[in-house]
Amino acid sequence: MTPALKAKPLPTSVAELFGMTEDWMSGARDAIRRVAEIQYPLNVVGMITPIAAALGTKPCQLLIAPEGSRFITSDDPVVATKAGAVVTPQATESFLLDADLELYLPLQPGICCHWGTGPELRVLQTSPENVDIINQYTRQSAYRQIFSSSLDAHAGVAT
Repeated sequence: MTPALKAKPLPTSVAELFGMTEDWMSGARDAIRRVAEIQYPLNVVGMITPIAAALGTKPCQLLIAPEGSRFITSDDPVVATKAGAVVTPQATESFLLDADLELYLPLQPGICCHWGTGPELRVLQTSPENVDIINQYTRQSAYRQIFSSSLDAHAGVAT
């Protein structure tokens, strides 16, 4: 006969489960913050050279918006497309070297940098239709980056 097991109440939080005190939690938050403050810039610096080298292999144009048209600028401005579909950009050399990849970086409402196809190192007046297409790419990319606790929080954002 199996002896009766005494039920042990479940801890009310993960902190209790792992025996984390308030002092320990406070110290952990500070340690995580310090690591992030140091690690993130080091990661960014390490990525600059391979990204610049990969972008240097692609034709680049500065697109000038015509009078009455404006590029959308944002805090997450790089838009990547393949065959006219927005894809999530990756800061890897292999991703950036993909021949089908095009990158758009609106620098200000009247100027957008484009890497991908076309003549190298040119300043080109683009059409209102092209500005609209790039802006639609920007909207689609931004929509993909929205994070929230529920779908209702961004239900009104057009895709």
